[in-house]
Amino acid sequence: MVGELELLYRIAFGGMAELFAARRRGTSQVVALKRILPELAGDRVFVDMFLDEARIAATLDHPNIVKVEETGSAGGQHFMVMELLVGRDLAAVTRVLRDRTETMPEAAAIRIIGDAARGLHHAHQMSDAGGEPLRIIHRDVSPRNVFLTTGGVVKILDFGIAKARDRLSITRTGTVKGKFPYMSPEAIRDEELDRRTDIFSLGVLLWELTTGQRLFTGATDYEILRRVLNRPIPRPSEVVPGYRPELEAVVMRALAKQRDRRYPTAAALADDLDRVAEPPASAVAELLAQLFPGIVVDTAAESGSQPVTRADRPSAGTPRRGRLGRLVDAIRRRPSGA
Repeated sequence: MVGELELLYRIAFGGMAELFAARRRGTSQVVALKRILPELAGDRVFVDMFLDEARIAATLDHPNIVKVEETGSAGGQHFMVMELLVGRDLAAVTRVLRDRTETMPEAAAIRIIGDAARGLHHAHQMSDAGGEPLRIIHRDVSPRNVFLTTGGVVKILDFGIAKARDRLSITRTGTVKGKFPYMSPEAIRDEELDRRTDIFSLGVLLWELTTGQRLFTGATDYEILRRVLNRPIPRPSEVVPGYRPELEAVVMRALAKQRDRRYPTAAALADDLDRVAEPPASAVAELLAQLFPGIVVDTAAESGSQPVTRADRPSAGTPRRGRLGRLVDAIRRRPSGA
């Protein structure tokens, strides 16, 4: 037991936290419980990071963001309680599509990115009680953090490395956070970030979902970072014959290397996607049913099948004067065409 919650089984664990399906005592309600690993409970930095994530996420109430219902501590255990999601994350979906050598249907891709953009816009727009912007930035928009439920709802996960104006925990100076192939150029350069870094990440996802290929690849981290910083973005029509020009225009604006040329807000990106197409609300649910025919449509807690609100390994950041810093410095010294 953790407080009033009975742990049913562990769903996942990472370097900072573990995730359980849990039932509230005396009820049939099943939720997801994320708690800091016992061996880290005495580490103030990790505890503060975890509590920051819980505090930021608990302020966000939007259909396209996983809902944190409560946070608490019991018996020295820090935890947050979230809605239990049933479905697959975008990484699992794209892996199956690659195995089948298939590209995601355009309608599903537009619905996924449009809904993810709406969720992120809600977070970006959040203000405190006095009306001051919180300036929340996700900073890790990537396939593992976009979740598709069997009901066809798109959810943004894991604000564990989000940046917010009043973030309480100690931020290590000179860190670069996120997954390299989905990081914006300014994030790699460790510049001051704003919401447009998340828009670039959405652009990478949209490019990949609609072409069926990876955008930034390389044999080493150095190669990936160099391509994000220096490689011109290939137009989707160069990869997919017949790619629609109006969709390509949206993709390329989201992926502008200079952030002033990107969409100013995630809502503006979502609005342009709506103008390109209005995919049916069923597009995402139909995609999951096609790729995962045995997937459970309602709560998986009783059967033990895979609910997948996740507990990610945290990205505490890579020191800029460490390995990543040396990589970025090497890229700067090397000619762009090299």
